Amino acid sequence: MKKTLFTAAAIASTAMAMADSSLISAGMGTPVIDGKLNDTVWQNSIGAAPFTLTKSNSFAKQQSVLRYAWDDENLYISFFCKAEILDPVNNKLHALAANYKGHDKDAIYRDDMVEILLENPAAPRIFDIAVSVTGAFNDCTVPKNGDMWNHRDFKWESGAKVATYVNKEVGNGFWSLEIAVPWKNLGGKPQNNAQWLTAAARFEKESREISG
Repeated sequence: MKKTLFTAAAIASTAMAMADSSLISAGMGTPVIDGKLNDTVWQNSIGAAPFTLTKSNSFAKQQSVLRYAWDDENLYISFFCKAEILDPVNNKLHALAANYKGHDKDAIYRDDMVEILLENPAAPRIFDIAVSVTGAFNDCTVPKNGDMWNHRDFKWESGAKVATYVNKEVGNGFWSLEIAVPWKNLGGKPQNNAQWLTAAARFEKESREISG
């Protein structure tokens, strides 16, 4: 997963510092949660890209862009996921893994999906949100140290609003998503100069890529 450090959303100059010390700005505004990423706030946010494969550190073939935005009520997260299988010319529309309809079940990992981790330094555990291309999602908390997978706590509910969009235009196959998570469910809106850690990954089934 791509690890990111971002400072308090309580100031307009909010920025996210990547692990390689580059910076990403988090836009201030309130997007419409429809999955389409055409809101001005996303244009004013600098995306985290390119994504690299987790096992080889080379660039993923199916690239993704992660962005963050905020307002007084919510943290907003968006993903743009390039997907050659969604270009009708390639005759692979059937290869999109889009079956998950549940909540808090491991079956989500059989779908094309993304996952985001958020660490509020004032909270005892890390927040984990996984979203399928169908728009169905899991949310849980995991420990800050140790075995995250075997110590997931699904009692936490993010209260997230999620929408996805699938584009099947010739020459431009992709899917995208938007998430709104209330600050109150993340331990409260960050104060000035607070620093949160975040990480993100994409699971692309047809190419068997895991990137972040």
